[in-house]
Amino acid sequence: MKAVVCRSPGELVLEDRPAPGAPPAGWALVAVSHVGICGTDYHIFEGKHPFLAYPRIMGHEVSGTVIEVGEDVDLAVGEAVIVNPYLACGKCIACRQGKPN
Repeated sequence: MKAVVCRSPGELVLEDRPAPGAPPAGWALVAVSHVGICGTDYHIFEGKHPFLAYPRIMGHEVSGTVIEVGEDVDLAVGEAVIVNPYLACGKCIACRQGKPN
């Protein structure tokens, strides 16, 4: 699969990345059809985002089609979806500062 990667501030490259495996319980695999680029991506490109490291895959506003589901998922293969990219890990600097998204 293809990914636009910001390797360092000001450096964008198109890279081949391995496709993910089968989704675990509670997750779905989505074939991405559209990606939005927003202010966060621009700040990452400029090197002005304080809570991340490089390299960074760009584009977190995503829509697509479900192509596989894990157990306990209320989505169907073929269903159009949008993706919420924010999962709080509780460990990174942003989460530790109370800013999980």
